[in-house]
Amino acid sequence: MRTFKKTLLIILGVIAVLAMIATIVFYQLSPNYNGEKTLSKLTEEVKVYYDAYGIPHIYGENEADAFRALGYVHAQDRLWQMELLRRIGRGGLSEVFGADLLETDKFFLSLGINEASENTVKNIVPTEPMVLLSQAYLDGINQFIEQGPTPVEFYLTGIEKRPFTLKDVFNTVGYMAFSFAMAHKTDPLLTNIKNKLGPDYLVDLEIDVDSSTVWIKNHKQSFQVGGVHEVITKKLSGILKNLPLAQFEGSNSWVIAPEKTKNGKVIFANDPHIGFAQPSVWYEAHLSTPDYEKYGYHLAGVPFPLLGHNRKLAYGLTMFENDDIDFYYEEDSPLDRNSYKTTGGYVPYKLVHNTIRVKDEEAVAFTYKESVHGPIVHGITTELSDDKSIAMSWAYTKVENKVMDALYGLSHANNLSDFEKALPDIHAPGLNIMYGDAIGNVAWFATAKLYAMPDSTNTKFILDGSSGKDEPLGYLDFSENPMAINPPWN
Repeated sequence: MRTFKKTLLIILGVIAVLAMIATIVFYQLSPNYNGEKTLSKLTEEVKVYYDAYGIPHIYGENEADAFRALGYVHAQDRLWQMELLRRIGRGGLSEVFGADLLETDKFFLSLGINEASENTVKNIVPTEPMVLLSQAYLDGINQFIEQGPTPVEFYLTGIEKRPFTLKDVFNTVGYMAFSFAMAHKTDPLLTNIKNKLGPDYLVDLEIDVDSSTVWIKNHKQSFQVGGVHEVITKKLSGILKNLPLAQFEGSNSWVIAPEKTKNGKVIFANDPHIGFAQPSVWYEAHLSTPDYEKYGYHLAGVPFPLLGHNRKLAYGLTMFENDDIDFYYEEDSPLDRNSYKTTGGYVPYKLVHNTIRVKDEEAVAFTYKESVHGPIVHGITTELSDDKSIAMSWAYTKVENKVMDALYGLSHANNLSDFEKALPDIHAPGLNIMYGDAIGNVAWFATAKLYAMPDSTNTKFILDGSSGKDEPLGYLDFSENPMAINPPWN
């Protein structure tokens, strides 16, 4: 009996010590919503009020200071989420979670998001307003990293906090763009159905345009390779499911003109269907300065809101689901698998070399091949090593990246005209963007860099990369994109 009591006392003592440690850790690592902070680059005082829902309302004398404060409070609540999002595009998840995420890192590296971000940052103008405000936001994040408590996840995974850069912002946007894309999920699967079962099995799937479908109308003011397709589809699905973050997929939105509402005002609604996550994908914040005000919804690590409103206007988005990814069969040289056939003869693949850090293991050297169409998907999985080379062509990495300029423009628009001017800068992902304002304007825009393909080409299947007959004919001007501005039927 005496031994039992002694054992019980020891157990209770251990529990008490653990509870005390947990309490201390909780209070030391929790966000601080009271008191004063000194941020080194602030030029004026900024006041931050948290409402009953924990949403920060930031009041500054100028935009740069307000965005610095936003970066600080955003990092205080979501630094771990920011860390994971910036790592996806550069293949940095294995460093945190180990070898289980190695194929995921290989896949996202081979997409070229990291390379595209590097090229974009090299060519941006440091004095542009978008860059200045983005840098102010990053200043706030990095000051929290220096001064604030370290989130417990960093202790548990053993990784160090490192400063955020503009490249990290673009890598996060690149992941968002790929998550919105659909062709990597559908093209290989449909090709497999066609090759195994015949084209008749595709009729009920209605993969072609159906003229009887009710669409939003435009209105403007004045070869067979076994089961490789199934392997690609299953592998990509598995890779995306392994991500420790919610995917961006689905949504709905609508806007009703004053003529159709009881109070004679525009009614606007946006409901992004993004996978459940804790914390939420969105971060709500309200910024107010003498020259700028927006209540918006931000991604972790991105300074400008993707959805937002103020007293003048509101805007939101859904997936456009345009086809901005195409797969191509590449014909390798029979003498050298590092060369492939083009209309001008055989040319060497570009070899891209990377090193992936892996937790508790040696770093892994990773090299993938790239044709004129894009990365060879054999680089993402060993299951495809003996099959015909297949390249993935993605619009996001093909043209100049001005998505951040677009997000800046949308969030700073004061009217419909300003808003329209920013839209052509969204080349990918394809988005439906809804707009409504206080003076009665309503609009819908399909934003993406759309391109024309030959009439004989069906981009729902894997295309011929060597003949030249399945190549894009050119990009369309944004004025040719679907849109409806103050349509008479609304």
